[in-house]
Parts: sequence; structure tokens; C-alpha cells
Amino acid sequence: MTADGGPASSLRSDPALQALDAIHLAAVVLDVRAVVVHCNHFANRILAADEGLELDGEGCLMCRNPSDNRRLQAAIDAAIGSPGQELPRKAGLISLSRRSGSTPYFVRAVPVSAHFLQVASVPRGAILLVADPDAPARHTAPHLQSLFGLTQAESLVCAGLLEGHSYQEIALLRGVSSQTVKTHARSVLRKTGMRNRHALMQIEATLGRLLSAGLPLD
Repeated sequence: MTADGGPASSLRSDPALQALDAIHLAAVVLDVRAVVVHCNHFANRILAADEGLELDGEGCLMCRNPSDNRRLQAAIDAAIGSPGQELPRKAGLISLSRRSGSTPYFVRAVPVSAHFLQVASVPRGAILLVADPDAPARHTAPHLQSLFGLTQAESLVCAGLLEGHSYQEIALLRGVSSQTVKTHARSVLRKTGMRNRHALMQIEATLGRLLSAGLPLD
């Protein structure tokens, strides 16, 4: 491990580990000893936030809260499994509290094999996927613009609608009239084939899941 909690230099070039940097979730790769061998950008940010998740002296992930730490270690142990145990091993889903009292992290411990890791020194292990409900949402309006041929003005209005703003609020933010916003909103709904804002938010959520999707891990 590097001093900043990042991956060891010998693992930086591994394509499977590099691919984890493309997902919009914190991803922590553990070897068979539960030692962290790779953290993607989002994982490093969570560790740096000092909200209760940290690395111990041996490079293993731990929680400062004893109750949370017991559940975290149990989920890790179940995902890594015992020597010689093949996939599928048990995946676990837990929540971990934060020191600040903010919304808990949601953590999924996923078993992985050497086929995924492609690192000779890591015969098997686990990946912890950590979701931060308080993190800024992934902006999908630019992708909706590309998929449905929205103009730049329509894309900006679409982003405002997806963020829950009223027509009046979007007009103030964009420096245009409410009527202009309504016109663009109608065009957005027509081009996307959606009936209303709720339906637009449903396809936004679906697209968000696709953009944030994990990778095949076995």
C-alpha cells in the first residue's frame, strides 16, 4: 500500500484493478488475508473523510465503531471464504455508521476470484463496494442529451427537472423566462417519449444504474 492509502505500485498496471476506477462507487480490493491491495478514487476519498472507516496497521480495513467493525469483518470473512473454497462464496450487505452522524455508508462485500484479479499473488479475495448516499448524484443529463438529441438549452432544463427544481427556479438559475423553461421542458418530454417529470426521473434512475454498474467479478 502507498502512504495515501492507494494501491501498491506493482498493482497499478493490472487492467482488472484499473477498471474499478471507472465505476461510480467506492471499491476496495482485499486479498485472501483481507489486506487492502487496491482502492479506487472514490474509496480513497471515503478513507480520507475520517468518518470511521480506516486502515489498521496491517493494511486491513476496519471501522472505529466496534459494532460496525464486527459486522464488517464478518461480511469480509464470508466473502473471502476458507482455503480451497470455490465461488460462489457468500456476498454480504451491511450499513456502517459515520462519526458525523450523516447517512450511513452501504457496503456490499463481493467474492472475487483470481480470474478477475489477474494478480498472481492474490489467489482469491473480495471487493467491498461502498455507496455514499450523501455523495453528489451522477449527472445523467449530458447522457440523456446524447441519447435523445437534446439541445444544450434542453439539457440544462432537463438537469434542473431531475434535480427537483420548479420551472420558476430553473428560470432564475438559467436567466430565462418561465415560459422558455416550459417550452424546453415540453420538448425534453417529447424527445424522450416521457409523459411527465416522474417518468423522466425513472429513466434517469435506470441510466444512472447503468453508468454506475459494477463489473463481472467472477
